[in-house]
Amino acid sequence: KSSGARLVHDVPNPIYDTPCYDPGTDVIHMPQKEAYEKLEHYYASALHELGHWTGHESRLNRDINNTFGSKKYAKEELRAELASMFLSMDLGLPHNPAYIKSWISALKDDKKEIFRAETAAKKIHKYVMKFMPEKYRKKEKEELQEIEDGVIIDAQPEGAGKKAEKNW
Repeated sequence: KSSGARLVHDVPNPIYDTPCYDPGTDVIHMPQKEAYEKLEHYYASALHELGHWTGHESRLNRDINNTFGSKKYAKEELRAELASMFLSMDLGLPHNPAYIKSWISALKDDKKEIFRAETAAKKIHKYVMKFMPEKYRKKEKEELQEIEDGVIIDAQPEGAGKKAEKNW
Protein backbone atom coordinates (compact mmCIF):
# COMPACT_ATOMS: atom_id res chain seq x y z
CA LYS A 1 0.00 0.00 0.00
CA SER A 2 2.72 2.48 0.89
CA SER A 3 4.20 2.20 -2.61
CA GLY A 4 1.04 3.51 -4.22
CA ALA A 5 0.96 0.53 -6.60
CA ARG A 6 -2.57 -0.30 -7.75
CA LEU A 7 -3.19 -4.05 -7.67
CA VAL A 8 -6.56 -5.47 -8.67
CA HIS A 9 -7.67 -9.08 -8.42
CA ASP A 10 -9.50 -9.38 -11.73
CA VAL A 11 -7.67 -12.16 -13.62
CA PRO A 12 -8.91 -13.97 -15.62
CA ASN A 13 -11.02 -11.45 -17.53
CA PRO A 14 -11.69 -10.68 -21.21
CA ILE A 15 -8.46 -8.65 -21.50
CA TYR A 16 -5.99 -10.48 -19.24
CA ASP A 17 -5.72 -14.22 -18.68
CA THR A 18 -2.52 -14.19 -16.64
CA PRO A 19 -1.02 -11.84 -14.03
CA CYS A 20 0.40 -8.71 -15.64
CA TYR A 21 1.31 -5.09 -15.21
CA ASP A 22 -0.41 -2.71 -17.65
CA PRO A 23 1.79 0.39 -18.14
CA GLY A 24 -1.05 2.23 -19.92
CA THR A 25 -3.29 2.16 -16.86
CA ASP A 26 -0.44 1.76 -14.34
CA VAL A 27 -2.26 -1.20 -12.74
CA ILE A 28 -1.12 -4.68 -11.71
CA HIS A 29 -3.72 -7.34 -12.56
CA MET A 30 -3.65 -10.55 -10.50
CA PRO A 31 -5.82 -13.61 -9.88
CA GLN A 32 -7.25 -14.09 -6.39
CA LYS A 33 -4.81 -15.63 -3.89
CA GLU A 34 -6.97 -18.77 -3.79
CA ALA A 35 -6.20 -19.41 -7.47
CA TYR A 36 -2.63 -20.36 -6.55
CA GLU A 37 -1.64 -23.80 -5.33
CA LYS A 38 0.62 -22.23 -2.72
CA LEU A 39 0.47 -18.75 -1.22
CA GLU A 40 4.18 -18.21 -1.90
CA HIS A 41 3.44 -18.58 -5.65
CA TYR A 42 0.96 -15.72 -5.38
CA TYR A 43 3.53 -13.51 -3.67
CA ALA A 44 6.29 -14.43 -6.15
CA SER A 45 3.96 -13.47 -8.99
CA ALA A 46 2.87 -10.24 -7.29
CA LEU A 47 6.50 -9.27 -6.61
CA HIS A 48 7.38 -10.04 -10.24
CA GLU A 49 4.59 -7.73 -11.47
CA LEU A 50 5.66 -5.11 -8.93
CA GLY A 51 9.08 -5.32 -10.58
CA HIS A 52 7.50 -4.38 -13.91
CA TRP A 53 5.53 -1.61 -12.14
CA THR A 54 8.82 0.06 -11.13
CA GLY A 55 9.67 0.46 -14.83
CA HIS A 56 6.98 3.14 -15.30
CA GLU A 57 8.36 6.47 -16.53
CA SER A 58 7.48 8.09 -13.17
CA ARG A 59 9.61 5.55 -11.28
CA LEU A 60 12.75 3.86 -12.65
CA ASN A 61 11.83 4.60 -16.29
CA ARG A 62 12.76 1.36 -18.08
CA ASP A 63 11.62 0.34 -21.57
CA ILE A 64 8.67 -1.87 -20.56
CA ASN A 65 6.37 -1.59 -23.61
CA ASN A 66 7.70 -4.58 -25.52
CA THR A 67 6.13 -7.25 -27.71
CA PHE A 68 5.81 -10.71 -26.16
CA GLY A 69 8.61 -12.94 -27.45
CA SER A 70 10.96 -10.10 -28.39
CA LYS A 71 14.47 -9.82 -26.96
CA LYS A 72 13.52 -6.61 -25.14
CA TYR A 73 10.53 -8.40 -23.60
CA ALA A 74 12.78 -11.26 -22.45
CA LYS A 75 15.24 -8.80 -20.92
CA GLU A 76 12.50 -7.06 -18.93
CA GLU A 77 11.11 -10.43 -17.79
CA LEU A 78 14.57 -11.43 -16.57
CA ARG A 79 14.92 -8.16 -14.62
CA ALA A 80 11.49 -8.49 -13.00
CA GLU A 81 12.05 -12.12 -12.07
CA LEU A 82 15.50 -11.50 -10.58
CA ALA A 83 13.99 -8.64 -8.55
CA SER A 84 11.18 -10.95 -7.41
CA MET A 85 13.79 -13.47 -6.28
CA PHE A 86 15.79 -10.81 -4.35
CA LEU A 87 12.62 -9.46 -2.70
CA SER A 88 11.40 -12.97 -1.83
CA MET A 89 14.72 -13.69 -0.12
CA ASP A 90 14.44 -10.52 1.98
CA LEU A 91 10.87 -11.38 2.94
CA GLY A 92 11.77 -14.95 3.86
CA LEU A 93 9.65 -16.44 1.07
CA PRO A 94 10.70 -19.43 -1.00
CA HIS A 95 11.32 -18.69 -4.68
CA ASN A 96 11.42 -21.12 -7.58
CA PRO A 97 14.02 -20.05 -10.17
CA ALA A 98 12.34 -22.07 -12.95
CA TYR A 99 10.70 -18.99 -14.48
CA ILE A 100 14.11 -17.34 -14.88
CA LYS A 101 15.25 -20.24 -17.05
CA SER A 102 12.52 -19.47 -19.58
CA TRP A 103 14.01 -16.01 -20.19
CA ILE A 104 17.66 -17.04 -20.42
CA SER A 105 17.39 -16.65 -24.20
CA ALA A 106 17.99 -12.95 -23.60
CA LEU A 107 21.55 -13.90 -22.64
CA LYS A 108 22.51 -16.00 -25.65
CA ASP A 109 23.54 -13.14 -27.94
CA ASP A 110 24.93 -10.87 -25.26
CA LYS A 111 27.08 -12.42 -22.56
CA LYS A 112 27.07 -9.19 -20.52
CA GLU A 113 23.26 -9.03 -20.35
CA ILE A 114 23.16 -10.99 -17.07
CA PHE A 115 25.18 -8.24 -15.41
CA ARG A 116 22.89 -5.50 -16.76
CA ALA A 117 19.86 -7.55 -15.66
CA GLU A 118 21.29 -8.01 -12.18
CA THR A 119 22.08 -4.30 -11.87
CA ALA A 120 18.56 -3.38 -12.96
CA ALA A 121 17.05 -5.99 -10.61
CA LYS A 122 19.02 -4.54 -7.71
CA LYS A 123 17.66 -1.07 -8.54
CA ILE A 124 14.13 -2.53 -8.59
CA HIS A 125 14.82 -4.29 -5.28
CA LYS A 126 16.14 -1.11 -3.66
CA TYR A 127 13.19 0.93 -4.96
CA VAL A 128 10.58 -1.54 -3.66
CA MET A 129 12.34 -2.08 -0.32
CA LYS A 130 11.89 1.62 0.47
CA PHE A 131 8.20 0.84 0.96
CA MET A 132 8.66 -2.28 3.09
CA PRO A 133 8.28 -2.28 6.87
CA GLU A 134 11.56 -1.69 8.70
CA LYS A 135 11.87 -5.31 9.87
CA TYR A 136 12.33 -6.44 6.23
CA ARG A 137 14.91 -3.86 5.26
CA LYS A 138 18.58 -4.76 5.32
CA LYS A 139 21.06 -2.33 6.79
CA GLU A 140 22.56 -0.13 4.09
CA LYS A 141 26.00 -0.65 5.56
CA GLU A 142 26.92 -3.82 7.36
CA GLU A 143 28.64 -3.19 10.67
CA LEU A 144 32.13 -4.60 10.64
CA GLN A 145 33.09 -6.92 13.45
CA GLU A 146 36.47 -6.45 15.02
CA ILE A 147 38.64 -9.53 14.90
CA GLU A 148 40.92 -10.42 17.80
CA ASP A 149 44.62 -10.91 17.11
CA GLY A 150 45.47 -14.48 16.22
CA VAL A 151 42.02 -15.41 14.86
CA ILE A 152 42.20 -17.11 11.47
CA ILE A 153 39.25 -16.64 9.15
CA ASP A 154 38.11 -19.37 6.69
CA ALA A 155 40.69 -21.85 7.94
CA GLN A 156 40.08 -25.58 7.81
CA PRO A 157 39.57 -27.06 11.29
CA GLU A 158 42.63 -28.62 12.87
CA GLY A 159 43.10 -32.24 11.85
CA ALA A 160 40.51 -32.00 9.10
CA GLY A 161 41.31 -34.12 6.11
CA LYS A 162 39.48 -35.87 3.33
CA LYS A 163 37.02 -37.50 5.72
CA ALA A 164 36.05 -34.14 7.26
CA GLU A 165 35.60 -32.58 3.82
CA LYS A 166 32.95 -35.15 2.94
CA ASN A 167 30.91 -34.12 5.96
CA TRP A 168 30.91 -30.41 5.10
